[in-house]
Amino acid sequence: MWALSLIHALLLSRFSAPTIESRKWRNRLNFLNVNPETYTYPFFQCAVYVKLPFHPIDPSHPVYRQHGHFYVGSTGISASKRDFNRAAKLKQLEIGQAVHVELSIRYWFSNNNFPLLNLIVLEPHSTYEQAWVREHCLISHWQPMLLFQRS
Repeated sequence: MWALSLIHALLLSRFSAPTIESRKWRNRLNFLNVNPETYTYPFFQCAVYVKLPFHPIDPSHPVYRQHGHFYVGSTGISASKRDFNRAAKLKQLEIGQAVHVELSIRYWFSNNNFPLLNLIVLEPHSTYEQAWVREHCLISHWQPMLLFQRS
């Protein structure tokens, strides 16, 4: 998971296409100082993260195009454990069990696109409370479609 996240962050920060969505993500990562040089595994512990679709690279274009819905979250147990927990909830939905899950998991289940999503850690935090507050600041600012409710 960490290696794929590192590759995704590298593509977005160094090889992003000049499209609006790709530029948005390059600027967001640059603003948060997420780059391949600082992206270490301890970064994955108590953290704020984003889940983005990881699209195949088109050989005819030497740049990476980012698009699609995204999800911002936080965890106090580690980004890897949080994602494995989500995958377990998704499997329960797949076999038809009645399970309490967040709306984004139901969206990914109905669109069958969870395997296409990649988790990129944005910021490490020393406590879950700090990560939770930062998560909600980013949700408010970026307004992801999977999380944001307009009033």
